[in-house]
Amino acid sequence: MKLDGKVAVVTGGTRGIGRGITEAYLAEGASVVMVGRNVDTAEKVMAEAGMGERLAFEAGDVAVSADADRCVGNAVERYGRVDILAHCAGGIVVFKPLHEWSNDEWSQHIAWNLDGTFYVMRAAIKHMLTQGGGRIINISSFQSKKSTPNFGAYVAAKAGVNAVTQLAARELGAANITVNAICVGVVPTELLRSSGELLAESYGVPFEEAVDGLRLQMASQKLQSTDTISAMAVLLASHAGESISGQAYSFDGGLADY
Repeated sequence: MKLDGKVAVVTGGTRGIGRGITEAYLAEGASVVMVGRNVDTAEKVMAEAGMGERLAFEAGDVAVSADADRCVGNAVERYGRVDILAHCAGGIVVFKPLHEWSNDEWSQHIAWNLDGTFYVMRAAIKHMLTQGGGRIINISSFQSKKSTPNFGAYVAAKAGVNAVTQLAARELGAANITVNAICVGVVPTELLRSSGELLAESYGVPFEEAVDGLRLQMASQKLQSTDTISAMAVLLASHAGESISGQAYSFDGGLADY
């Protein structure tokens, strides 16, 4: 029970990587507040988990600063503190060459992937400073280190997530707050299926061929799993990870070069 008695906020916590981290934190003894936009999905997750008072949900969009403040604040009000922030919310729904992106599409993806990171980190940090410490884990992407054509603003946003992670780690280290990013590769989730089909369409190939093309670029030639990513998120949130900070770990089967 590596996280026994801890309180975690997991954004995007009702599906995909976020749900995997939610379940891993619960298994290690933490209480978890999932943050997301779909109430029906959250209710299903809570019913399946059967964790009672140890699992709660806050409806909100962390790309909106007021929502980020409210969701983190309500988590603290419910459980008395926030020891861990795992920020998993984000994604991409537009795939085309950089010069074809509209202003609105660019702004939407920067807000979704970078602004939201800032808003929810800022909200959690204020509480962590008061209580004397905490752990922040941001889900980034291999795109932050090895960009793939047609990913546009997503590449810029995830590189920004890494930079903000390293900045916060240096600013907060003396306050017993660690900040790290996990740069994930290709993970078979619902989001991969929906966004991957759009990516494949932009390349003019079938979905399976687009995913396989990325897989074959990996040293391992294996897709990543939510279970292994969740195990890394547990390590970074636990006592064993207290000396790890300011890192943007590639967790992509060797897809990125560093």
